[in-house]
Amino acid sequence: MIHIGKKVVFVTTTMLLLSVQNSPAQYAQPEKRFSVQSLTAGTEFAASPSPETPISKKRPLKALILSAALPGLGQAYNKTYWRMGIFLGIEVASWYVYVDQTRLGRRLEDEFKQFADRYWSEDRYWAALSAESGIDINDMDRLREWERQNFSHYLPEEKNQTYYENIGKYNQFNIGWEDAKAHRARDSQLREQYTFMRKDSNDAFENARLGATIVILNHIISALEAAFTAHMQDQRLRGTVRIEPRRVNRDIVPVLALRVTW
Repeated sequence: MIHIGKKVVFVTTTMLLLSVQNSPAQYAQPEKRFSVQSLTAGTEFAASPSPETPISKKRPLKALILSAALPGLGQAYNKTYWRMGIFLGIEVASWYVYVDQTRLGRRLEDEFKQFADRYWSEDRYWAALSAESGIDINDMDRLREWERQNFSHYLPEEKNQTYYENIGKYNQFNIGWEDAKAHRARDSQLREQYTFMRKDSNDAFENARLGATIVILNHIISALEAAFTAHMQDQRLRGTVRIEPRRVNRDIVPVLALRVTW
């Protein structure tokens, strides 16, 4: 009960209504001003809408950073747990492939190098070039120069990656294999075996590179998906608070209305 001068006015209790809708279009109605004579004479109330604000405060940038650091974290932040499981599973599997295939590739690489050191002879190769060119086998400078002038490939002085690739790949090095019978031919079974050994090693390294590529792509896709989902969740659930006129038992009373849209 409120005393205003000599008058006694009974104030009707303000009602709180909660309305939930699926579409913002249902509430696209004009605001109305109204007067409540039963409350105070000459006092006018107007519906005063609050700006629409997000109820779900998802931050797309945060979700993006989380999944960029570890795929699945951004999905956990968004509470899309089945997606989290997918991205996290891909991450674990890809790293396993990378580590396992790298280890296998290195082991096979050591094996084919040991095989080549045992069955391929530089002396046999240079002796064949000496006989073909007529250059003394002890004059290595001239032999190497002649090799470069007459062949598209050469034997590196150090046993590097090119060294081990050339001796199995090109026919000019065929004679260096222990069981070879002809120069510039392909009649060595040891060379064939060596070629497959190198291929197995290279295939393992290629699988490792594929695993690493999937890791990178998984980080990128997971981060973008998490950011997009966070943005959609943030836009989907929003709410407004406003005071609106409602008729209750022949009286018009101000009503506090909370609207939630998604």
